[in-house]
Amino acid sequence: MKIFKGILFVLLLLLGLVFIFTPYRKHSDIYDGSRFISNEILINAPAGKVYQYLGNSDNASTWSVFVDHIIPLNADSIPDGQVGSRRRCYKNADQKGLQWDETILINETNKRRRISCYNLKGFPMVADNIATEQIYTPTGDDRTNLKFTVFYLKEPDRWTFFKTIIGGWYIKYIFYRNMENIKKEVENLPL
Repeated sequence: MKIFKGILFVLLLLLGLVFIFTPYRKHSDIYDGSRFISNEILINAPAGKVYQYLGNSDNASTWSVFVDHIIPLNADSIPDGQVGSRRRCYKNADQKGLQWDETILINETNKRRRISCYNLKGFPMVADNIATEQIYTPTGDDRTNLKFTVFYLKEPDRWTFFKTIIGGWYIKYIFYRNMENIKKEVENLPL
C-alpha cells in the first residue's frame, strides 16, 4: 500500500509540474491575455526575406521537421501565402497518415501571417478552432525576431484545454527545431 501511495504521489506531483510549467500559458503582449504556445528566434536577415521565405509553401519541405510537403489548393485564384489561400499539409511523402488543411486569415506584409488549421486527419488528439501565427519583428541591422505561436480562435472546451497543456511541450519542441532550420536556410539564401 505504501508503494501505491508513493507512486500516486509522484504521478500527481509530475502532473502538477506539467500544469505549472506548461508552455501553453497566458501572455499579456498579444491575443488579449489569452493562452498560447510560442517560440522565437533571432535571424540574421531582414523581415522581408524571412516573410517571403515562409510565404512559399514549397519551402516547408526544407525547414519543417513535421511536414513533408504542402500543396496549395487554390493557387490559381489566390497567390500562395496571401489572405484566403488554402493549402493541404502532409506529414508523409506518400500523403498517408497525418494531414490537415490551412487557410491564411491575416497577412500583413513583413509583419505577420495568421493561419487557421482544420480538417485534421490521423492525429491522436484533434482540436477545433486552432490557429498559428508567424510574427516578424525587425530588430535593426537587418535582423528579424521571428515568433511562432499556436492558439485557439475560440476558447477551447476543458478536454481540449487539458490536451493542449500536455501537448504544448511537443508543439514547442517542434517550433524550436523548425525555427533553427528556418534560421539556417534564410541566412544562407543569396541576397
